[in-house]
Amino acid sequence: RHPDKVISDLDYNTYLDLFDNMVLRELVFPQLLIYLDCRPETAMERIKLRGRVMEQGINLEYLRMLKNNYEEFISEMEQAGVRILRVPWETFIPIPEVVRMVHEYSLKPSSFTKWVRPLRRPPVIKHNPTVEEARSVQAETAKPAAEARPAGASASPVAA
Repeated sequence: RHPDKVISDLDYNTYLDLFDNMVLRELVFPQLLIYLDCRPETAMERIKLRGRVMEQGINLEYLRMLKNNYEEFISEMEQAGVRILRVPWETFIPIPEVVRMVHEYSLKPSSFTKWVRPLRRPPVIKHNPTVEEARSVQAETAKPAAEARPAGASASPVAA
C-alpha cells in the first residue's frame, strides 16, 4: 500500500513489481553508504534559504516522512552488511574533513556479503475473494469476448 495513498494499491504494486524486475535484479549493493544526517527542521531551513522554485512545495511533514524512509533503507543496508558512515550534517563540515572520515571509515573491517539486492517481499493480500466472487469476475470478463464472436464461431483460437 502506498503510504500517501497517491496511487491505488493495484497501481502501486504493479510499479513495485516493475521496479523489482527491471532495476533491483541488477542492482549491486554499495560497499559504503555515506549518509549526511540532519534533522528535518534543519533541512527545511536550508530549503527556505536556497529559495529554489522547485522546492517550494516541500513541507516539514514530507521531510519527516523522508527521514523515516531513509532510516528504514539504512537499516536494510546494514542488515545486508553494507557499511554506513553517518556524517553529522546539522552544520556543514569542510570537504577535506568528510574525505578524511570516509578514508578512516573505509579502513574498518566489513561484513559485506551480498552483491545483488534481493527482491522485495510480495505484498500481503488483505482480501481473498470467495469462490462466488471469483466466478462472478470470470463471468463478467468472459461476456464481452463471447458477445464479440459471430454466431456459431468457436471460442478456441485454433481453427477446426
